[in-house]
Amino acid sequence: FFRSACQPSSSSSSYVFFFLLPMVTLRLFANMLRYIFLFPLILSCTVLSVQAIGNKPASPASPPGASSSPSSPSSAPFVGPSAILLPHEQPLSPGVKITSLPNGTGFSFTYYSWFKVDREESDLRYLFHRGTTEKIRLPSLAIYPSQLKFAMKLDTESSPNFGVDSSWEFPVQRWFHLAWVQSEVEVSLYVNAERIHTFGLPTPMRNPDGQPLWVSAPWSKTTGILLRDFGFATSALSVQELSQTMGMSSVLYVDEEENVVKGKRVFSMGLPYLDSGYTYYGWVRVDHQDGVVRNIFHRGEEKTHRPSVNVKAGSPIKLQLQISTAEDPNFGSELPWEVPPGKWFHFVWAQNAQTTLFYINGRKVHNMTAPKPLLSPNGQPLYIGAPWAGDSGMHLREVGLANFEMQPAECAAQARDFRKRVLLLTQEQAVQKGQNFTNLPLTRSRYTYFGWIRVDTVEPTVRSIFRRGRNGVQSPGMWVHANEMKLMLKITMENKEDFGVDPDYVIPLQKWFHFAWVQAKQRTQIYIDAVPIHAFAMSKEPLLKVLPLNEPLYVSDPQTSARGLRVKGFGFANYTMETEELLQLMGTYSVSLLDDEAALQKGMKFADLPHVEHEYTIYGWYRVGGPMKVARNLFHRGDSISTRRPAVWLLPNELRLKARIGIATNTSYGADTSTSVPTEKWFHLAWVQSGRETSLYLGTTKIMYLTLPSDPEDPNGQSLYVSDPWSSAAGIRVRDFGMANYAMPPSELGNRIVATSVQKKILIGAEQDLVRGKNFSAAELPRIRGSFTVFGWIRVESPCLEERNIFHRGSAENVYKPALSVRAGSHPHFKMRINLISEPSFSQDPDWTFPWKTWMLFGWSQGQQSVTLFINGTGVHSFSLAKEPDRATDADVLYVGDPWSSVEGIRIRGFGVANYTMDSEDFLAMIRPPAPPSKQVPVYEPLLPPNVSRGLSPPRASIRGSNGFPLLPMTSPTRAGFPAVHRGEDNATPRLDRLCFSGSQKHGAPMATNAWWVPAVRSITSNKNYISPLPYIYNLEDEEMQIFYPYIITTEHSVRNIPDRYWSFTSDSPRFVGYCVRRVDQLSATFGWFAGDSAEPIMESTIVRGSPFVTVHYFGGTPLLTTRQGVRAFSVDGSSTACSGGMHTGHQFTVQLSDGDEEWQIWLPPGTSVRCESSQDYFTLTVPASEGATGGFHGVVRLALSNNCTTGNEPVSPHCALGGVANAKASGYRSALVKSSGLCITGGSVAISKELLTMSYTLSWTTTPCWPTHSMAKASGPLMMIALPHHLTRIDDRSGVHVVRSGGHRNSRGYSAAVVCPENKLVLELPLLPMPWLEPGPSNLVKIGAIRAILQAESQFDFPPDMGRGYIDPYNGGKLLARVARLALIASRYREGAVVRTMLGHLRMYLSVWLDHRSANRLMYDSTWGGIVSCGCTYVWLEDKQRAVCANDPSALDCPVLRDANADFGNGFFNDHHFHYGYLIYAAAVTAHLDPNWAATFNDRVMMLVRDIANPNAEDPFFTQFRHFDWYLGHSWASGIIAGPNGRNQESTSEAVNAWYAIHLYGSAVNNPPLADMGEAMALLEAHSAKFYWYGAGHSHPLGYGHHLAGIVHDLLFEFQTYFGPQPYFVHGIHVLPITPALPLLLDRQWVAQSEPTFRQTCEGDEMCTSSGFITFMHCTSAFLNPEEAFKAVQSLPDSVFDVGCGGGNGNSRTGVLYFIGSLQDHPPVVIEDYFQDSSAASPTSSRSKFLSHAKASSPSDGGRSPLARPFMLLVITAVVVGAWAETRRRQGGLAWGWPVAEAMRADVGTAVETISSTCRTVAKCVGTAVAAARGTGRTGEDEGEQLIATET
Repeated sequence: FFRSACQPSSSSSSYVFFFLLPMVTLRLFANMLRYIFLFPLILSCTVLSVQAIGNKPASPASPPGASSSPSSPSSAPFVGPSAILLPHEQPLSPGVKITSLPNGTGFSFTYYSWFKVDREESDLRYLFHRGTTEKIRLPSLAIYPSQLKFAMKLDTESSPNFGVDSSWEFPVQRWFHLAWVQSEVEVSLYVNAERIHTFGLPTPMRNPDGQPLWVSAPWSKTTGILLRDFGFATSALSVQELSQTMGMSSVLYVDEEENVVKGKRVFSMGLPYLDSGYTYYGWVRVDHQDGVVRNIFHRGEEKTHRPSVNVKAGSPIKLQLQISTAEDPNFGSELPWEVPPGKWFHFVWAQNAQTTLFYINGRKVHNMTAPKPLLSPNGQPLYIGAPWAGDSGMHLREVGLANFEMQPAECAAQARDFRKRVLLLTQEQAVQKGQNFTNLPLTRSRYTYFGWIRVDTVEPTVRSIFRRGRNGVQSPGMWVHANEMKLMLKITMENKEDFGVDPDYVIPLQKWFHFAWVQAKQRTQIYIDAVPIHAFAMSKEPLLKVLPLNEPLYVSDPQTSARGLRVKGFGFANYTMETEELLQLMGTYSVSLLDDEAALQKGMKFADLPHVEHEYTIYGWYRVGGPMKVARNLFHRGDSISTRRPAVWLLPNELRLKARIGIATNTSYGADTSTSVPTEKWFHLAWVQSGRETSLYLGTTKIMYLTLPSDPEDPNGQSLYVSDPWSSAAGIRVRDFGMANYAMPPSELGNRIVATSVQKKILIGAEQDLVRGKNFSAAELPRIRGSFTVFGWIRVESPCLEERNIFHRGSAENVYKPALSVRAGSHPHFKMRINLISEPSFSQDPDWTFPWKTWMLFGWSQGQQSVTLFINGTGVHSFSLAKEPDRATDADVLYVGDPWSSVEGIRIRGFGVANYTMDSEDFLAMIRPPAPPSKQVPVYEPLLPPNVSRGLSPPRASIRGSNGFPLLPMTSPTRAGFPAVHRGEDNATPRLDRLCFSGSQKHGAPMATNAWWVPAVRSITSNKNYISPLPYIYNLEDEEMQIFYPYIITTEHSVRNIPDRYWSFTSDSPRFVGYCVRRVDQLSATFGWFAGDSAEPIMESTIVRGSPFVTVHYFGGTPLLTTRQGVRAFSVDGSSTACSGGMHTGHQFTVQLSDGDEEWQIWLPPGTSVRCESSQDYFTLTVPASEGATGGFHGVVRLALSNNCTTGNEPVSPHCALGGVANAKASGYRSALVKSSGLCITGGSVAISKELLTMSYTLSWTTTPCWPTHSMAKASGPLMMIALPHHLTRIDDRSGVHVVRSGGHRNSRGYSAAVVCPENKLVLELPLLPMPWLEPGPSNLVKIGAIRAILQAESQFDFPPDMGRGYIDPYNGGKLLARVARLALIASRYREGAVVRTMLGHLRMYLSVWLDHRSANRLMYDSTWGGIVSCGCTYVWLEDKQRAVCANDPSALDCPVLRDANADFGNGFFNDHHFHYGYLIYAAAVTAHLDPNWAATFNDRVMMLVRDIANPNAEDPFFTQFRHFDWYLGHSWASGIIAGPNGRNQESTSEAVNAWYAIHLYGSAVNNPPLADMGEAMALLEAHSAKFYWYGAGHSHPLGYGHHLAGIVHDLLFEFQTYFGPQPYFVHGIHVLPITPALPLLLDRQWVAQSEPTFRQTCEGDEMCTSSGFITFMHCTSAFLNPEEAFKAVQSLPDSVFDVGCGGGNGNSRTGVLYFIGSLQDHPPVVIEDYFQDSSAASPTSSRSKFLSHAKASSPSDGGRSPLARPFMLLVITAVVVGAWAETRRRQGGLAWGWPVAEAMRADVGTAVETISSTCRTVAKCVGTAVAAARGTGRTGEDEGEQLIATET
């Protein structure tokens, strides 16, 4: 009453009480007046103490911590010795000036105020400052930038800027009282009346009289600070006086719920000053009894209690209250009240002098009075959980301290609003716009909104479900998206930004669903039907961490539509609800657990289920293939095999059902049905439980009824399995599986069966001509929900000039739900159309070509999020549905030949519709004739040698696309059993702002992870996101595109591309604000730059691999092309002119740069006017809009380097061959460049073709005229591209490609040259090399006997039990499986049947652990990126069982690999997938080769791994195309979505080759030639490219690099290093594993001869080489030179080298290594050994490429060459060398390759041979001397000559 009665109506009415304060606060009178009535009345009625501020629990009108409406900054006149100047709570505003302070106060005074600081800021923020300017400080107090500390400054007579900074960190988002107390000799800073800092003054402070006081300061920022009751006193106030200025306050020390951790929470400074009355309060939950004392709070050191509350040990649980007096430090008593375990209770310790009152849940339960005065708590620390007590099993929340004694009513109010739930709308109603509720329970940052919602319509506008907050604040808000059935979520953060991540979840239409928004501080969880479907975390706290009671809750908000929304059961709780409570809220309902059809999987578990009492129903559709020898579970509720609540099985060898349920007396009560289920047909099964009555329904027929003798066991808390992990699930499919928390009556059960029935209905059976307008009504079709399939056999006789319709569902011509047509014209292609919400007439044009006059089975198969077009069982085109499809209604008929299109020349039969998504198997079943019954063949016999053909029929149709790649089935990974996991918001999710794919390309998964352009759309560790299409390097920024022309820096251990000076493309107006990728293919990526909120780009650039042109297309704006380099010369269309700010008109602009000594060409549309500006350090070309034009410049701008060494002058360009020597041969390069300048590339593609003896690779580019409307600039061509070293040596002569023998570029890839491609194609040819299943093996009988003996010993090898169960990463697990597979092949070769059976058994068992998804480290499908990732293990050691287990639960999608980039070697971040899965695919290939039946079972799952690493189909909706392989560079990239500052990288070339070799083998094993050819092509090209860029073929490694090998190749450098160590044997060895027949593709004898000494020397001198297992790779390498010695060495290696724990050797067996070495000795590998013979192999000025192209491989039996190839090459080389020698002698020592002499010598080859025989060493010495001089190696001519002899003759 007094607090409200004495509240002043204005600031002036209260100042009379200040005159009383000096009297009533003097120590002399304090005790006298303590009990006088007027003292508390006066004290409470002053402005200084009337308000309980900070976090004190307040009345409903002013909740604690709430932000009241800020009043405008104002100050009151100063009256008396102490006064409040700013009495109201208000934001700190810059420059509130107070001039009413009295003069003559001397040097003793006090400033004080309450402050609340929300966060750190990067600016200095002043709290107050006295002085006219920033440099006058009398005094000044500020908050440091980016810290929570104070800066204290004042001017003394001797020091104008004196001060000592406070080290105390103040709390954020919490009120604290601050006081600056100054005397003549010192300054003290107090927080909550406790001194935290003091410093002395060297001399007196300068006089502050006449200086204004600023709160804060006009030059200061003040964001995030609130203040109230800012005051000033004319003296240095004492501690007691400061406590009185604080008034009655309460401070909260534990806000949110937390576990008690002893000693964690200690507060030693900034505690309120306490007099004789104070209060401790809070919420406590004690979870269980314990044997130790546990502390709730303790004030003081260990031996004193000022006071403390403990939880006593033992049972029952009781509280011990203690408070120390002057004589008894342990005074107190035990509370008679018993603590309820596991339940929250509220306590209050209220102290008044020596009397203690203790409250529980607002009711007084105890009081005690101390006989002696109490020890003062001031200056003593406060512990929340004392460090000397126990702390387990106790939780606290809202624990605080008040500096006054709380009254009983306040104690009750505190306890009342804890964990309160209110129901606001109970009855069903339409959502009403603007309906709102206030005075909700007190809420902090944990709360729940919940209710039932039904959305009846799809609307074009956003609709509001609810929103909390006024004036645009969302705390939080939920809406329904426009044109979509998805939710929009928003919550306002403390920086007033709206945050939210919308769930990718489609809510049901015209169907009730229960939602819950559950907030826990910064984390949000969204539940639909009590199942969590979405979560996100905010980077900042919510704006309203404490919601005011009057903050309105709108259902829905007043600014948004609520059309078509209905609500019921809507409510709010001020705590975080658990799933169980949400389930109870939902009441009676059913929930669908599995909608889409899937193969039944062992252990498929559902845990979040409806809460049931005595009734429930479990139901679902099943399809069974036939009886089996083992029992198979359909569903099982219970977490152990004996817990059946209930469970149903198929009996062994029968199709009858076994039904069991647990009761009190029998855990397996039940019966077997007499009715059998059908085979190969869908049937509906339902278990209905009603009390003790149990019914089992097959369809609507009750096939079992039981009355239980006792109540069934409680199923709540038990998981529901479909099927259980203890039984088989083979041959069963399931869909529409769910449960209800009530007993479903038969009528409702029948309705559900009708609504969900699986139907495939034939509408047209017999063959007939397609007839226009033939249609079927909705009543004639199966009932279709979201998924369906339209299928049929069609035959198109001939082309037609009109588009012809096959089928069309819709009520009008432009309504496509959907439609399929044959495109007009001569090309046999389809056109697909579908209406999406907000995007009608969405269409796709598949590029698949169908044959004329051929029957084909088509299928339009549509799922929830994707559409696939199948032809003859193979998906030929697929696309994702970015928006919700417009669903068909009853008015939409299905036309078979619509009335608006032609149907000429099309015949049809077997046309129908299915109401589910059909896949490849469904279509193939329609194609295949029924197989006759056959006798089952034992899977182990007959044992065929590995290379013997089996005539195995393919598990799937084998179709080759027009590009030579296989068309693989696009089956969903989830359908193959891979659980889908969606990443949360972290550093491994796509940057959606960088993805804006246009046309048919996808925005969502799958997305490229390892492609060359990915660093441009991912934030990586460097400041620039470099990509290297070559010959340039690009860096993309939000406001510009930067183009670098790199040079190299070489050290002994690395070669690095240096991107130094650059060109910039941007726009002068408007400015760009961001960029994103719009289109990609295998050879190009198109990026767009946007200005403002424009929907279309202003600038677009297609970046093409190997293009010498930078091409930029502007769609408006003012193009700006700049470089920070000086200009030496400038010309326009060949005429020199000055670049000095004037305008120039032309087409081709030539710029010679002085800094880089480079010449560049710039092309614009003919007749374009530009402004040219330059100086010594920059050049700018601006393209203003032409006169009269609107929207700015529209057209293409091109840039290209034409000469990289123009003059050779200082400073000498690093691209100049020799200092001071210009590139005199640039004219040919420039000429080809100019001819190609009008031809713009729009995209690229790759094709392969296997011929009799060669494999061809075609890189093709599509082009268009750059300036099609300008006759002067028509594309003339031919196309010019840049070929890398590995291209130049293998160009197909027949392709017409011409190498430009001038110009060229050198970077870390070596020397690259320009090529002219007349047909826009670059065709490479590689000779086919053997890739057998197994090497021939040794011929020596002794070696064969030794290998077979070791094979017998190693046949005992088995996986350790934990590894066999999948407690291992897929990389090491795959290596072990590959080891077993190789042993199986070797055993098969030697006809060791028992060993084959053992190894094959291991392969079947352990491969199925991975592929059946039973591995502890499970393989998952990452639906965010689109790919197979491992889940990973968080290993925990179990001491009692002496083994490690995974602490995480993969079934709950708890996957550490998705959070840790180092876990499983980065598998979760898409690192090294081809390494990891290459081993698994190799093991699967061998298993399929030896056991065809296994392949038929597991082919789908193996193909998931193949598609993950090498998917050839750009239309695949689940996997990105060629994840790892870079077709331009010819090799793979291993690094995934987090790249380093040097871009993409790869380490092990041999493991990359192994991946493609494995795919080749798997394709061979399952009789899929297109797949086998693709693997073979990739392996050949990877090995070919690796020889240049890792192994240094053609001297692509520059002089100065000190090694024969690169360990890691990056985009921007290569280095002699590995990720696990720099030792040379690691660098060499990583390129030798695994040891398979594919290894000789990489290792040439010549290269081994150069590199092996280093490998051997460093390995033999280091014990780690042996212990790591890398010694095996050294011996395998040495075997190329000395196989006999290597064989003996491996025989004597210790067994530990091959141990499963040996990181390098665990993938090897001694048998496998010896077999490889023995093969080398008796059967040298067939390879082409010409890579390391010629120093200019990759140079376009050498004839080497001509020799190689003429000497193509013709016979694999002779190194891949024709019988005449090697003699021909020898004779030609002889002619060249002798010709050179003759010319050299003629010129008396000058080296000149005499081509005329060489040509003449060819006519007389015999003379050449005689001459070279007699003068070989003379010629070699002569040539060697010149080579040594040119290369600068310092070697003699004899040395070089001897090397020539060794390598050439």
